[in-house]
Formats: sequence, structure tokens, C-alpha cells
Amino acid sequence: MAIKASNTITLIRVDDGQDGDPTGVTESATVPANPYSGMLWKCTGTLAGYQQNAIYRWNGSEWELFFFSAANIQAETLSAITADLGEVTAGTIDGVDINGSKFKNDYQYTETGGTTRTGKLDISLGSMRNEYSSTSGLEGFFYIDRDGNIISAKNNNGQQSQYQLTPDTLTMTGLGYLGSITSKYASQINSVGNKLWSGEWFVSASQTITPSIKMSDCLNGWVLEWRGYTNGASIDGDYNYTYIPKIHGAAHSGAVMSVWVVGYNGASFRKIIYVTDSNLKGHSNNASSPANTSVLTAVYAF
Repeated sequence: MAIKASNTITLIRVDDGQDGDPTGVTESATVPANPYSGMLWKCTGTLAGYQQNAIYRWNGSEWELFFFSAANIQAETLSAITADLGEVTAGTIDGVDINGSKFKNDYQYTETGGTTRTGKLDISLGSMRNEYSSTSGLEGFFYIDRDGNIISAKNNNGQQSQYQLTPDTLTMTGLGYLGSITSKYASQINSVGNKLWSGEWFVSASQTITPSIKMSDCLNGWVLEWRGYTNGASIDGDYNYTYIPKIHGAAHSGAVMSVWVVGYNGASFRKIIYVTDSNLKGHSNNASSPANTSVLTAVYAF
């Protein structure tokens, strides 16, 4: 007996289409063969001209660094983001720029000895502020404004201290003291001991000495160096030094000063000088015996 099908089965021929380019990122230590336009490749090897672990895209003729662009990123942490600094060449370091308006960091860590410090760091609008406290009783803050001025204050179990630094002044308070160091004051400290004038003068009535720095611009004043004098020349001996405080130039400008000096022959005598803030003048007696056995050879900042 024959069985016949009551339905019709239609067969359709299906041709395979052409495969498309793969997607995703290809990882390899060598440059991929047969790249296609838009292909992404992560270089895991150390190849000349390429950065290790960087992602490149084939633009049709060469591999170029590939950058992602996003309107916003939400993440639990950014600790996985690192910058490949590359090699230092001619004093420069290749890296990345991080752009943004604010950076905030609430932190807590355990210091040596078991003390816990808690703080909050805020970097925004060109300034930085850090506030902190510690289980040891220390608390404080430091602040750097957009002009570069720094303020730092702390309270360590009741002992308070603070400093403020600007391009011109450092002001410090602590342990009951308050003081400031200005750029002028620092310059005066640095100039102590500098020679402001040199010569070989009796400092007679016709002689005026003008040191290169005024007394008011010195830390404390001037120091005069006298040497013994004989046979028409000074000697490397019989030194005398005279300190003139800068208060003299301010309070007694031009008034006569008596300077006691021991000369070459051992005699003690008086040199007469008239001192202002900017110069000193002499007297005719300074060139007469026995005062002429000593000459002024230098003026120093003090």
C-alpha cells in the first residue's frame, strides 16, 4: 500500500552573506595583521612607537591613539584610572590632563602609633583647603588661596600656632610669640657682613664716606674697621672696630661722635666723625698726630 503526503514542502536555497568586521578591542603584543578601518587594538607588548596598554584605532592608513569621550561617568572609584607618563625626554614627561571645577576628598587613616586622623580636602576655583582632626587631640587646617598665599593653623591639645605666608611676608605665632619676616628683613639678614666701602682714609674734614647701603637698610647698623698706619701706608694689624647703631642715624643725624682708637704706636686717641643715615664725615684733627697712626679701611653692614 502506498502513502501519499497531503501537504507540500517547499525548499528555499539560502546563500551565506559576507561576514562583517568583528567588534570590540583586540588585545595583542604585536601589531594586528589585516586591520580594518575603525579597528580597536590594545597594545599589550613593548613596541617601539607605541605605548604599552594603550588603545589604538586604525584610521585606514595608520594606528592612532584612541580617546573616549563621554558626557558623564558614574563610578564607585576612579582608582583604576592611571596616567602613562611614558619616557622622560629633554626634561619633559608625557602624560594626561585632568580638567574639572572641583575636587573633594574626605579621608581617614591611621598614623604610626595608632592615632587616627580624619580630614576633608577641597580643591576648587583655584584654591585649596584642608581641614583635619586627630584622636591625639590635634586639629587644624591649611588654606592656599588663588594668589598663592598660605594660611596654616593648628591646635595641639591647647597649644595654638599659626603661620601666614605671602610672597613678601612670613608671619608666625606660637608659644606666646608673634613675629614676621619680610623680604626687606631677609635681605638685611643676608647683607650682614657685606663690605659697603673700602679705602685708606684718616677721615679728615674734607673726606666724606658714603657706604653702598644706608644704615636704615641694614639689620642693625654699620661697623667701621680701623687699621694701624705708619710710613705712609696701613698695616695688617692694630685693628679696631666701631659699631654705629642705626638708631644714631635716625635720632642724632649729623651729631658729633667720638670714636676711641688705639693706633700703630700704641697710643689711644679720639677720632671725630659726623654720621648720618647715608654717610659719615671726618674732622681735621683725625689727620694730626697721634690720630694719624690709624686709618679707616672698611665699612661693613651689621
